[in-house]
Amino acid sequence: MESDIERLFRPDAMLVKSYQERLGDVLRNPAGAPQRIIELGELPAVYRELGIKDKELKMNNKTVVKALGIDIGIKDLHLHNVPFETMENLLTHLYNPEGVFKSLSTSKNPNSYIAILGAKSIDGKPIIAILSPSKNDRGFTFIPSVYEKDDFDKFVQYIHKEGKVLYIRDKGSELWGRTQCSPLHNSKPYKTRILTREDIVKRVMLREREEEAEAEEIRARREK
Repeated sequence: MESDIERLFRPDAMLVKSYQERLGDVLRNPAGAPQRIIELGELPAVYRELGIKDKELKMNNKTVVKALGIDIGIKDLHLHNVPFETMENLLTHLYNPEGVFKSLSTSKNPNSYIAILGAKSIDGKPIIAILSPSKNDRGFTFIPSVYEKDDFDKFVQYIHKEGKVLYIRDKGSELWGRTQCSPLHNSKPYKTRILTREDIVKRVMLREREEEAEAEEIRARREK
């Protein structure tokens, strides 16, 4: 049986089925209602633990057609090179990302987050997803883009130099190695250490124990 901890990093099967049905709808009529919202359920735990306050995750039809490189006649729509299999399994990748960065200060949206999905484009480039939280933490986090990242090594160096590597799933992974090898001269020191999947698990378990202890204390006071 799957543990509660494992469920933190794995989407619910019914949610995956619902998303894949919506994906099929988009592909059957890619030019229809590009702004129509696709519900992706609860914001996965890893992003909540990294500081996003929103409770829901969403994207729209346009995110899908851009990622898959489908031309629907919208001017200036930047088309990408993401394999269908990656989009089909997007929720699985999002729940258990290889890494999560904060956007560069020079980005159009420096408050957004970058999920490294652990998948590759048709031409072998790493696939990333942009997560844009609501401005007041009371709305939903939106995914405007899923795309292949050019010059990924250089990109990681810039991110690391700005101290914006927030999470890497596994110590000893290729991505972890890239951050350890990136030069940090002339950069600001990290204010917090890079979290791993193990750290996320420890945080959640500690909080659950604290909540259980608090609930037990409340029950004990009521019984007096």
